[in-house]
Order: sequence, then C-alpha cells, then structure tokens
Amino acid sequence: MAMTPLPAVFCWTKMGTESGLSLATILDIKERERQAGQGVFVWGIGSSLSPSAVGALLRRTPTPTVVFSEIKANGPTPPPKSVVQWRTYIDPEGRVVPLPSHVTETFSGPVTRRVYALFCRRRTPIKRRADQQIRLCELHNLLSGKQVGSSQVTSVVEHRPGSCPCNHALEYPVSFVAEWIWPYIARLADPIILPDGRPRATRRGPKTGGSIASRARTPLGRKRRDG
Repeated sequence: MAMTPLPAVFCWTKMGTESGLSLATILDIKERERQAGQGVFVWGIGSSLSPSAVGALLRRTPTPTVVFSEIKANGPTPPPKSVVQWRTYIDPEGRVVPLPSHVTETFSGPVTRRVYALFCRRRTPIKRRADQQIRLCELHNLLSGKQVGSSQVTSVVEHRPGSCPCNHALEYPVSFVAEWIWPYIARLADPIILPDGRPRATRRGPKTGGSIASRARTPLGRKRRDG
C-alpha cells in the first residue's frame, strides 16, 4: 500500500497501554466504536489542547486530521488501582452532552482526574501500520514554532519535512490517521468508578455518531464552511 504524505499541519497523539488494557485491545474497542458510530470514535487523552492552537489549525486547513503514533510499553503494565468510565462531555458552548451510546471511554485514576477526548472519524477500519515514520525533530508546535518535545503526548503541530539534518533523529510510526471532527476536543464529565474495570451500559446519547459528524463548527462554536 502506498504511503500517503502527511499534511502540513495536524493534531499528533501518541498511544499505548491504558487502564490495564493492551494497545491491541484498545484499538479493537475503538474499531467497534467506529463501526457502530458511522465512522465516529472518541479517543481519550490526559491533557487539554490550547483553543488558540486548535483554532490556528482550523484556519490552515478545512479538513483537520489526527495522526496516531504507537509508543512501546516499557515492560508489563501493572493493573490500575481504579478505572473510571466517563458518560458525558462538555461541548464548546459549555453544555453537558451525553456521549453517544456506542462510545466506551475509560481511564485509570481517580474520579477527580481531568480527562479529555479527541473526536475522530475514519471511513476505513482502524489498523496499525509501521511503513511510515515521523521524525520528532521535524514536528513543531503550531503556535510557538518550537520543536515538539519527546515528553509531549498530544500536540497541534506543523510538519516540516527535511528541516532536521540529524541522522539519528527519534522516529515514531504513523500507525493510522483519522479525520478530526467537531467538537474536536472536549473535557469528559460525569465519571463512575468501575470496581472490576469493566465498562457499564448507561443511559446516554444517540447510538450513532451521525449527529456529531454532521456538525461542522470551530472550537468556539462558530459555524465553519467546509471545502
């Protein structure tokens, strides 16, 4: 399969084990979400993104994307002390909105932990690839222009191919790519503790992601024109 060139700007996030789950298991869960949600799935992250950075990305491209890169686990991951399931999110207008019923988003840690989610859409199955690499030194934070640090997990970046002369640059695989859709990023809310770590069926939003996928807006809630 031919490699698709990376866009000039995108949201980049690293992925690995979480909540005692292997990455293979997490990707299987997300693929089932994608199938049930008309291509829409939600990806939890541990920190927010600057609204200014997200807005700058949306001004640069009408079709924002998220690039996912796998990071290798350093040995076995111990079972988490607690696992939390999130049931709602706070949209850009400040409203509390139920997560679509096909979404299952869990995170390890206390219920007081702030967790965020990227809203994504992919029209083909989620499958890891390893035939394309990102050189870390060629990624720059979109707003500051500074090189992305190795400790950054999720960032809004500009890709500058050929800008790094280093022959031994740190590289990450382009595991898969997805569309980044409204509301782009949101803080998750209404957590419940899962004593056995198993997600619960709850009364939440619509089953499919169609209502999310059909809304094209900026993070500030202003209507955006695609194309």
